[in-house]
Amino acid sequence: MPLKIGFIGLGTMGKPMAVNIAKAGLDLTVYDLREEPCGDLALLGAKVASSAREVAERSDIIEIVVVDDEQTERVVGGEQGLIHGARSGSIVAVHSTILPVTVRKIAAWCSAKGVDVIDAPVSGGQKGAQDRELCYMVGGEAAVLEKCRSVFATSASHVFHLGELGMGATAKMLSQ
Repeated sequence: MPLKIGFIGLGTMGKPMAVNIAKAGLDLTVYDLREEPCGDLALLGAKVASSAREVAERSDIIEIVVVDDEQTERVVGGEQGLIHGARSGSIVAVHSTILPVTVRKIAAWCSAKGVDVIDAPVSGGQKGAQDRELCYMVGGEAAVLEKCRSVFATSASHVFHLGELGMGATAKMLSQ
């Protein structure tokens, strides 16, 4: 059964990453606070959700690319957060540049529902995303990364597993 992918955050980095997923023909549901990028993705075949929760209800892998720790926490645990719709066995992949402690907090929330979390920040900028040349720095369980690898490959030239949860965020901070 093909994986269903959810994508939250269609800004400078998120939109081209989501476009690559849609162009790869994967089953994609997107959400952003702004209508325009959602409409653009709908033209490529993506379904548009009305909340992060709805994205999670429809998805096996939920990718997040928002601005900061606060927004990431709100997307996951807020009133309409994805944690309220995520199914046991689903995966949350955090691409946002956030602190390792934040990703571990989110993982604790998700673990209580049987949801796996990996931190997978990216480098390469908007052009790297458009050209499918991003570098993914991933922290978390190797088996969880392997379930996501084909999705990440739609935007990546390199995907590195760096160890335990939080190591992707640590590597991203060091590279900046």
